[in-house]
Amino acid sequence: MDEVLVHLHVPKCAGTSIRNALLRTFGDERTVRGHEREIVERLAVMSPAERSEVRVVSGHVTVKILRFFANRPAICVAAVRDPIERICSFFNFVHTQRRHPMHSIFEAQLPSPDALTDEIMESRPFFTTAWSNPFCRILAGVPTTTDADYGRVERDVRQRVRAGELHVGNVAEVEAYLRRGGFVAETLPRANVFVGGDGHEPFQTATPSRLSAATLRRLRDWNRYDLQLFRAMGWPLSRPIELT
Repeated sequence: MDEVLVHLHVPKCAGTSIRNALLRTFGDERTVRGHEREIVERLAVMSPAERSEVRVVSGHVTVKILRFFANRPAICVAAVRDPIERICSFFNFVHTQRRHPMHSIFEAQLPSPDALTDEIMESRPFFTTAWSNPFCRILAGVPTTTDADYGRVERDVRQRVRAGELHVGNVAEVEAYLRRGGFVAETLPRANVFVGGDGHEPFQTATPSRLSAATLRRLRDWNRYDLQLFRAMGWPLSRPIELT
């Protein structure tokens, strides 16, 4: 039986580009894609025969989606980037996408990343999901809020990587892996790339170097387990920004 490729789409980590390239290879008929609820609902109603025809799952899912393929070879792949850079990219993306469900909130309350407060973060589950240790949650399938949680996450991720069940890297590394495996046949198409930053946006463009020291500390604290996982696994982090 052919293996199934599960693309763990971490927001603002070239996920749309990877999904589009996979679609060009396998088509909609052999791909299940979307948000987690959509994917789970679709897989849950499939017969075993129908599920055996699926070659790719691509979307905002965690490794827990593998439960639908317990009796079949499966490989997970995820592109990663520096957690603070990812948050800045996400901030810019939501501000430029009027149809995004959080756009109106960003427009009204977050003209700048420095406007983000603990109160805003804690009042809306969306922020906790999107901006607090999402790599740990997606790659291990569990929320990570304590040191004990993190210990389990790191062990699980290491085990999957060593077993060849999980391939993680920057976009170029993931693209090379997919090309070697025959999953994509061409350079990844660019999608959802923010090209602003000329000072004419109705919000302050976010980059790590523009964050205030207080905001940078807050984001690092909220993502301390993601940052710890990156260091433990040797995944790419940007040059540290010194706090003054």
